[in-house]
Amino acid sequence: MKSKLALLALLSFNTASASDLFLFEQVTAFKLGGEQHSLSGIEKHTQQRIRIEWRENPYENSQRLDRCITTFQQAMNQPERYYLHVELAQSTFIGCEIGVKESLLAN
Repeated sequence: MKSKLALLALLSFNTASASDLFLFEQVTAFKLGGEQHSLSGIEKHTQQRIRIEWRENPYENSQRLDRCITTFQQAMNQPERYYLHVELAQSTFIGCEIGVKESLLAN
């Protein structure tokens, strides 16, 4: 019985800590307002338009999101140069990453 409870607790923890990574080849729009935020663009592997949304309490500290605003702008202003990764966990913003597209890297 104890091993079943331990396994159930482990599975519950893994499910609760799961996150989704969204890979943008190009960012076409982002909206930051109140509690509801969104980011739109072209998905890196499928080349399909996607839109992700997340919620954030306006009374909580939003340092992670604040640090990514210039990253969103940079990815949007130079789509031929940069890709963008955004991580969400259960509609909560976790972080972002920007990088130079592989086609521009020297061999």
